[in-house]
Amino acid sequence: MTFIKNYTGKLRKNLCGIFLILILGWMLIEPLTNRWPFFNVAFAYFFSFLILGGFYVITAHKKIFIICLFLTVLSLFMEALAVFHDSKICQLWAYLLGAGVDVLITISIIWHTAFKLMYTRDDVFAGVIGFLLIGGCFADMYLILQQLQPGTVHFQKALVSVGSSVGASGTARQFLFQMGDFLYFSYMTITTVGYGDVVPISHFARRLTSIEACLGVLYIAVFVGRLMGLYLHGNKNESSI
Repeated sequence: MTFIKNYTGKLRKNLCGIFLILILGWMLIEPLTNRWPFFNVAFAYFFSFLILGGFYVITAHKKIFIICLFLTVLSLFMEALAVFHDSKICQLWAYLLGAGVDVLITISIIWHTAFKLMYTRDDVFAGVIGFLLIGGCFADMYLILQQLQPGTVHFQKALVSVGSSVGASGTARQFLFQMGDFLYFSYMTITTVGYGDVVPISHFARRLTSIEACLGVLYIAVFVGRLMGLYLHGNKNESSI
C-alpha cells in the first residue's frame, strides 16, 4: 500500500509531463492511422477526451470542464452525422464546436499558469502544453476557413502526390482527415519556420498567419522571461536568508 501511495503521489506531481508526452505521442502516431478511416476517427475521439481529462487535471475548473465536455460530445455527434450522411453543414458545425472547446481549454490552461508566484517543473510543462494548444486552435481556424472558402490555404502539389489528404476535399468524409495537414501548417507558422510548402492565399488567411506568428514569438519570449524572472527572484530570496 505504501508503494502504491508513493507511486500515485509521483504521478500527481508529474501529471503535466505525462500529459505532454501523450500529446506528442498522439502527434507522432496519428498520421499512421490515416489508412484506416474508422480507426482514425476512433483515435481522434480518444484524443478529444484525453485533452479534456488533462485539462481538468491541470486546472480543476469544474464549470468550464462541464461546458467543454458538452460541446465535445455535441461536436463528435455532428462529426459522426457528417461522415454517415456526407453533410458539409454538419462538418462545419462539428469543427466550429471543436474549435470553441480548444479555445476554452487553451485560455484556461494559460490563465492557470500565467499568474503563479513560483513555477514548478509541472507548471513549465503546462506552459509548453499551452503553446501546443495555441497551434491546435489556429489549425482549427484554418480548417474552418478552408471549409468556408476552399483554396484559402494552398498546399504544394508535391504534398498531394505523396498522399496528403488536402488533395481530396470533395466530400465531408475526405475533409474529416485534413486536420493533420493544417496542424503541420499551424506549427510551421507559430514557430516561424515556414518551409514554404504551404502558403496562405486569401487575405483573411494571411491575417491569421500573421497573428499566429506574432503570438508564437511573444508567447515564447514572455514565458521564458517569466521563468528567468522567477528563478532570479528565488535565488535572491535564498541568498537574503
